[in-house]
Amino acid sequence: MSDNQRLQNLYIARLTSQERPCFVCSKFTNVVLTLADNSNADWFYTCKSHLGDFNFCSKVGGTKTKSPELKKEVLVNRPVESDSVSDLVSSIGTAWKSWRGKDEKKPEDADKKEEKEEKKEEKAEKEQADLKKQDTPSPPAISSPVSPQLPVRFILQKDYFYLRQREYMKKLQSKQASEKLKTLQFPEVPKNKPIYTTPPTK
Repeated sequence: MSDNQRLQNLYIARLTSQERPCFVCSKFTNVVLTLADNSNADWFYTCKSHLGDFNFCSKVGGTKTKSPELKKEVLVNRPVESDSVSDLVSSIGTAWKSWRGKDEKKPEDADKKEEKEEKKEEKAEKEQADLKKQDTPSPPAISSPVSPQLPVRFILQKDYFYLRQREYMKKLQSKQASEKLKTLQFPEVPKNKPIYTTPPTK
């Protein structure tokens, strides 16, 4: 395989309108990994969950994810959950009581009227404040040049990349074979009938 036909292990994730089976787990997905050089020499569908899996690929650029060590520290510092049934029942009971308590408490009509009047007054004050803001001219916003953000790139693990290379090589070989068949010239078919001669008899 020549250098210009060699795959580079750098991919970009893109969304498509069609769903196809994932390269890894065969579930239907609309995420496609394509080569980062936009050559479309190699592309395949993969699930979003695989993009975060360190055993499948690793991210290059973009936001950095938490390291596994930090995740372990968070898990260690987390309070221990109780497995007892009594704790579960008591938590459900308190939630049930608080929910039922809301239904039993009904505010009086007088309180409702006072709240409505207060809300009307607050609305009127807000409208006046909004009118004052509209009257004062605001300074023009200074637009800062936004640097184009590079897309997150992915590097496949060596086993998966080997599978992609092997599939790419098969495509290349079949393409080369079909091109050779087109240019290959076989000898012409004879157009005259063959002449049979009988051997002399002794």
